Amino acid sequence: MTYPTIENQPVKTFKVLFVDQDSSEKLKFVQLDHPRLNERCDYLYDEQNNQLYELKRCNGEHDNPHSKKHRAVYDHRGFMIRSLIFAEKESIDGYVVENSEILVATKFNVIYLLLKYFVMTELRGMNINELDESNQSGRFLNFDDLIEQLQENSVFQGLPEEFLGSLEPSLSEICKVIREGDENYYRVSPAAIFQFLNQKVEALQKNLLETENTVKQFLSSKFSKPIDQGSTKEEEVPLEILDLATKRAAIQLISTYLPQSLGSCLLGQFEKDWETLSNHQLLVEKAFQERQIAEENLAKLNESIGNSSSYFGKRKNQKTLAAPKPKVKKVAVGKGALDGFFRAKAK
Repeated sequence: MTYPTIENQPVKTFKVLFVDQDSSEKLKFVQLDHPRLNERCDYLYDEQNNQLYELKRCNGEHDNPHSKKHRAVYDHRGFMIRSLIFAEKESIDGYVVENSEILVATKFNVIYLLLKYFVMTELRGMNINELDESNQSGRFLNFDDLIEQLQENSVFQGLPEEFLGSLEPSLSEICKVIREGDENYYRVSPAAIFQFLNQKVEALQKNLLETENTVKQFLSSKFSKPIDQGSTKEEEVPLEILDLATKRAAIQLISTYLPQSLGSCLLGQFEKDWETLSNHQLLVEKAFQERQIAEENLAKLNESIGNSSSYFGKRKNQKTLAAPKPKVKKVAVGKGALDGFFRAKAK
């Protein structure tokens, strides 16, 4: 393994790709637009199954869920060792791939690219939430004409014709469809778009609520109020609040695949719900602030009591010294003041 001297990064000589078990071996990389960002990204296309996959890179230390439980190992250059061992089951033969680029392929819904295309064209500059379909401009196109327009757009440049020819079910989900004769005609429909997106939000929200996951744990911690000022325990989040919080999280996750304007419209459908969620969060923050103030006051009180106890303890242990008695000068016998009075007179 060689290392460059300029960038000071290890050379990646292998790409390790994890794909669905149902995928074929006829895979190829294609470059397409990111559904939200203005950049090109690598995708994987299964030619045999006509399936498109998005690729996630898992190369950093924080991408490895086991790195939090096990100590990472670094080489003398300071790079984390991410070696993979490949071997047949019950075989001693195999090989090691060092510092490979790990790619995970997950099925990608091309509707998100179609949404980007329509926001850039038919819906450009429009407020989708307030768009009335009866006044919507734009004409209906048959499937062949619509596919021809898609081929000319930069969003879909790089996709094989076979894949574009299979987009009819996807278009039917976000378009208004009318049939004339033997042909279907399509025009993008805001109502159909939001119906599709809201179904995705509901499905993802249900998954977040019914399974143990980091998103649910984070939200439960964020919206829990302390039970009392002297306790570190927190009360359970009300079901209504947890439901709203997971709905918002689901929208934010799905919005990572949407143009910014469309993601904002999707979030804006539930402004009253977000107001309820925001009010609850303010109550949680106030409760924690009150507990913090109470803990600080209690600490000061304990410190004051401790200082007082220490002072009185010192006073108690301190010995009391008696006042010194005045010294009395001793007089010799027979020399006192009364001795002469009682002495016998001489005859």
